[in-house]
Amino acid sequence: MTRPISMDLRERATTRLASGQSVRQVAAALGVAPSSVVKWSQRLRATGSCAPAKIGGRRPRKIVPDHKAWLLARIEAPCTLRGLVFELAARGLRVDYRTVWKAVHRAGWSSSTRPGPRLPWDQHGALARLGPQGRAPDRARAPRPLAHPIFSGTFIAALRVDRIEAPCILDGPVNGDAFRA
Repeated sequence: MTRPISMDLRERATTRLASGQSVRQVAAALGVAPSSVVKWSQRLRATGSCAPAKIGGRRPRKIVPDHKAWLLARIEAPCTLRGLVFELAARGLRVDYRTVWKAVHRAGWSSSTRPGPRLPWDQHGALARLGPQGRAPDRARAPRPLAHPIFSGTFIAALRVDRIEAPCILDGPVNGDAFRA
């Protein structure tokens, strides 16, 4: 991160400007860019000091308590984060996906889509409330309805420029026994 130029140099530049030198003359004499000298003189006229402004700091949250109360009431019903972004925009608050995700996450909701012990999305893509152990409640699982059993096979063939030769379908993956056969 860049550091601001020293106050000594800033003060010398503004003193030279006050004595009647041009911006380019001051910049050449002090070895700085003319745009810096212009900005320092503008800052001196606007604030009375050529001191640098504060760098960094925490930016205030965009979702203020009024919107937060609405958001917490809204996420009790099934919803998606993208849908919440559009609904907030309709209410006059333009925020991005990450801002809504942070607010929802701070409220104790999860939007992780990773499989495992936490399954916070229901089958419609809605958020699921975290339980007392910090994970989504368990859901009942049923097998997928299939008309036929799943076939996992391997197709092997010799590719020629003009044709396929010796096609072979193996039941399962190619292992040592199938390779030698």
